[in-house]
Amino acid sequence: MIIERRLTHRSLFEASAEVILDQSSDRIMAVLCDIGMHGCFVKTVFSFPVGSSVSLTITERNRSFSATGEVCYLLMREGMGIRFVQLATGDSAVLQEWVDEQNAVPI
Repeated sequence: MIIERRLTHRSLFEASAEVILDQSSDRIMAVLCDIGMHGCFVKTVFSFPVGSSVSLTITERNRSFSATGEVCYLLMREGMGIRFVQLATGDSAVLQEWVDEQNAVPI
């Protein structure tokens, strides 16, 4: 049984993502499949351990968003949930636009 711990709902959202492990600079190129104001899920076969501090860059069409985050959970060979820890003011606006644009039912 999965216990819902998200602060807000996430909406379906597809974009490219680069996740960099802060302590080693290892990087993963992946696809984002959902997003919310406090986090996202990155689809990838390879994941970083739960609790890892990461830098995340999301690109969708001509817009991009960067944040530092923390890996909160893993779904083995499916991807990882990332909680946003810190983002710049301009990146907050881009994130809000993306969330507002989504017409999908929250997941």
